Amino acid sequence: YDLIYAFCSTPEDLTKETITYVMKQCVFLKKERDLYEEIVIGLYLRIDTCLRHHPKDLEDYLVAWRYWMDEIEPAL
Repeated sequence: YDLIYAFCSTPEDLTKETITYVMKQCVFLKKERDLYEEIVIGLYLRIDTCLRHHPKDLEDYLVAWRYWMDEIEPAL
C-alpha cells in the first residue's frame, strides 16, 4: 500500500519503467499483473483526492489512468 501511495502521489513519471526500477530495489516480489492492478486502484483513489485538493493535476492523472488501463485491459 505504501509503495503504491507514494508512486501515485504525483502525476509525474507514472510509468512502467519507474515502478519496475523501484520494484527491483524492494525485498518483496509481486507479480507484475497484480502490481499494475493495484496501481490502477491507487490512481483511482488519488484522482478523487486530486479533484478536491489539486484540480490542476487532474489532466495529468487522467493521462496516467489511460496509460495504466491500457496495461491491464488485455486481461480484463
